Amino acid sequence: MGLPIDERVRRYLRAIGPAVAGSGRSHATVLSACLAGHDFGLDLGSFYPLLDEWNGANQPPLDDRALRTQVESAYRSAKSPFGHKVDEDADRDDGPPLAPPAPPEYPPVDEVARLWAQCRGVDEHPGVAAWLASRGLDATRLSQPREVPMCRALQQYAQAGHPTLSPGQRQWMPRWASIGAEKLTPWTDTGYQVLIPCYDAAGVMRSFRARWIHPGDPPAAKAIPPRGFEARGLVMANIAGLWLLREGSWPAELAEHHRQLWIVEGEPDTLTIASALPSTRACHRAVWGIYNGSWTPELAARVPDNADVVLGIHDDEAGRKYRDKVDRTLHGRVRLRVHVPKKPREA
Repeated sequence: MGLPIDERVRRYLRAIGPAVAGSGRSHATVLSACLAGHDFGLDLGSFYPLLDEWNGANQPPLDDRALRTQVESAYRSAKSPFGHKVDEDADRDDGPPLAPPAPPEYPPVDEVARLWAQCRGVDEHPGVAAWLASRGLDATRLSQPREVPMCRALQQYAQAGHPTLSPGQRQWMPRWASIGAEKLTPWTDTGYQVLIPCYDAAGVMRSFRARWIHPGDPPAAKAIPPRGFEARGLVMANIAGLWLLREGSWPAELAEHHRQLWIVEGEPDTLTIASALPSTRACHRAVWGIYNGSWTPELAARVPDNADVVLGIHDDEAGRKYRDKVDRTLHGRVRLRVHVPKKPREA
């Protein structure tokens, strides 16, 4: 005989584990916990006592009112059927139900925010502005709005041909903002000068893509994530795309026939599409930039039903894999079409 639902949810929450502040896992863990009651078919009144037990193990416990607000939002915006986990492992009584995969490990949120705050507009960095211009991109446009730009440049940086800054010149850099194995070299001392923020499915900035701008080949890929951390489950986004992530719906003032989401492959194409659009959340195109490992069901769940979705991918094997993955998670509930850029994929 199977366990009662409330005991299964209790074990499920225990398997998810606590949300530890500053660990880089807190938000994804909370989101999984908030959806547990919905997925096991519990009404809010029945779920809150179980969630309170789980919250007691958090370090520190989350604010009770804020947590309930998150739960209510999760119940409203959930795309999976209510109670869809009830029949999963229903006859097991020797352990917890299968928990979701462990949330990705991202850099500490406070360190991500601190580094981002120290950066400056790409239009204020001569090297970055020149690199963007060489690709037909407007640095001024990509710096707007100042509160939520598509990308920023490191405050202090190495000039091409003079790769090392003296200790007195260096800005604060977290250990993960570096390259190398035994000897770490901070991004400020390399050609990785452009930072593109990456957001989770709730619109929280969790990481970066650091982009190489110097002539010649980079020591690693042209765009790299923070050293030692994962990049899956995150997207780049313009301000309208960020609104979609945070709200899971379109701005009320936006007419239905103007509601369009572009899902674009890679950093250069993401910046190209974003820089061609108005810099307001009410513009008729939201943009999400994806890369290998980005797309997840949690992101798909933030796409409103009946949305007009344009998938900007290259006509090659990698592009077709993106297409298939996105199509599987959105099929039947959005209008999806494919746009192939005229320029070939950047080498």
